[in-house]
Amino acid sequence: MAWRWFQGILILTSLQFFSCSPARYVPDDKYLLSRNRVKTEQKSIPESQLKSYLLQKPNKRVLGTRFFLFLHNLSNLEKEKWPHGWLRKIGEEPVIYDEALTRNSTAQLKQFLENKGYYNNEVTDTTTYKRLNARVKYSVALNRPYRVRKIRYTCEDTAILSRILADTLNSLVRTGIRFDKDQLQQERIRIEALLKEQGFFNFSKEYIFYNAVTYPEHYAVDLVMSIKEYIEGDPDPRTKLRFHPRYKISKVFIHPDFTDQTAITLANAGKQIKDTVEYEGLFFLTPAKPAIRPGILASNNNIVPGDYYRLSDVNRTYRNLSELGIIRYTNIAFREKDTLPVFGTDRYLDCTIELTQKKLQSFQTELAGTNSSGDLGIRGNLLFQHLNLFRGAQVFNFKLTGA
Repeated sequence: MAWRWFQGILILTSLQFFSCSPARYVPDDKYLLSRNRVKTEQKSIPESQLKSYLLQKPNKRVLGTRFFLFLHNLSNLEKEKWPHGWLRKIGEEPVIYDEALTRNSTAQLKQFLENKGYYNNEVTDTTTYKRLNARVKYSVALNRPYRVRKIRYTCEDTAILSRILADTLNSLVRTGIRFDKDQLQQERIRIEALLKEQGFFNFSKEYIFYNAVTYPEHYAVDLVMSIKEYIEGDPDPRTKLRFHPRYKISKVFIHPDFTDQTAITLANAGKQIKDTVEYEGLFFLTPAKPAIRPGILASNNNIVPGDYYRLSDVNRTYRNLSELGIIRYTNIAFREKDTLPVFGTDRYLDCTIELTQKKLQSFQTELAGTNSSGDLGIRGNLLFQHLNLFRGAQVFNFKLTGA
């Protein structure tokens, strides 16, 4: 049936491909958006990137033709039965040229270029009409960009500031670069990752903000990066500041076989998982004999009690555990200890690693016919897989063939 439909579409398309106008269903007082073109002499920003900011795009082209528009135009809009409704479903309605969207696209291009440091950019649009088609050309002149002349850092939390200043060699924002707001945002993300790697578990890029002073006569920008104080807790009685806390790992709890029932048990007041095994400083919580030996999980864990929190340790632990064939899902969560320290001291986190296992054993059968010199027969395979045969996450495969 599907092949017959395809043949029908192929025949209809072949017969009407050239006779069916792309603007068949365009209203008399409207135009089909035929093409967008972005023209710029400077290539520091690719034209393809500029095109992505246009708010109205013409119908998709396949091998140079608007194939899906043609499929839509093959249908009769007054009919719903096959193939008309189906053609409209898989086809694409004509994109009607909208002058307002063109103006908004021009404004959006100008704003994008300003964010990239081209404050004196010039963007104009020109629309040409031919029969029922409209073609839009966007002419872009980037002109001279603004560049970062000076960078200054302000933060009254000296522990934070010293770490940022020590890593300025890797900074994405340096003197002499084009003033690019997207790059400023990437630098915020980089600093957040840097500090999370050094124990600042609760630090976020939202604590970082910029002040920029522009000098049009010099095409220059002076930047000030500021880091706000911590928002929680009481201020230091001496400095009147809230310092960003640094965290150490206190205890690590591992649920080797975490299920929905485990979650219900933990949430139910008065009920605890009683069987706790301590191995190399890690606490394994399980209601019975663990399916995986604690040593296997401990060797794949990088979150160690007594160490400072590091984001890379968390990511490595996720990766190591996901590579074990028996593990289907891994969740790592942290909880700050309830007891608050004296001002200026480290705080502590408890870590919980929840592991959901796959089905340990599986069987699969395969059946096939044989023909040997005219003798007909049957060949069968029995496949057996065990994902944790010796409680060490070893994958065991066994195949038995008979004919």
